[in-house]
Amino acid sequence: MKFFIYFFLLISNTIIAEAYIGLGPLIPALGGAITFVLILLVAFFGLIAFPIKKLITYKRNKKNQKNSKEKN
Repeated sequence: MKFFIYFFLLISNTIIAEAYIGLGPLIPALGGAITFVLILLVAFFGLIAFPIKKLITYKRNKKNQKNSKEKN
């Protein structure tokens, strides 16, 4: 077991990684976050708009039925 620990320490001390990652990983993460927010907004407005639309059509149909009964 000591051999593996010493071997790992030897390798980890000799390898120097001086790499610039940059914005590469950040761009897809931002895209995913923006997509998630847009999906939440569409879902929220869908939950709000659908009942309002049904209420408007219900009132419109009720008004049309009332007008048609008065004409007869």
